Parts: sequence; C-alpha cells; structure tokens
Amino acid sequence: MSDRGVDFLESWLDEHLPADLPADRATARVLTTRIALDARHSGLEVAEIEEAVGSLEGVILEALDEADPDGPA
Repeated sequence: MSDRGVDFLESWLDEHLPADLPADRATARVLTTRIALDARHSGLEVAEIEEAVGSLEGVILEALDEADPDGPA
C-alpha cells in the first residue's frame, strides 16, 4: 500500500473538489484525468494510488456524492 498515493489523493481532493460540482460519471472522468496528469507531474503513477484505494474514478465519484449537498444522504 502506498501512503504517498493516499496522501496525494486526499490532498488533491481537498484542493480540487468544490461542493458545486455535479456528482455524475462525466465529472468523475474529467477529474480522474486531471488527477492522473497531476500525479504523473508529481512523479507518482496512477497505479500507485489505485493500489491503495481501488478505482480512482470510483473514489472520485464517491467523493462527489459526499460533497454534493443535493446528492444522496
């Protein structure tokens, strides 16, 4: 498990996940692409993150659901 990958993911989500984004798959895909590019730019492979948390898109979609005030409770 990569603590570095989890730390990067948590930090990235805190910075890039405003509550006003729609909680849908299209938004999750866009954010997954952005975090993958940012991770690679930081010298971190997406596989290192996914090894620790599973599907990156799935984690982002869950985070969007939690951040969406109109989303599922």
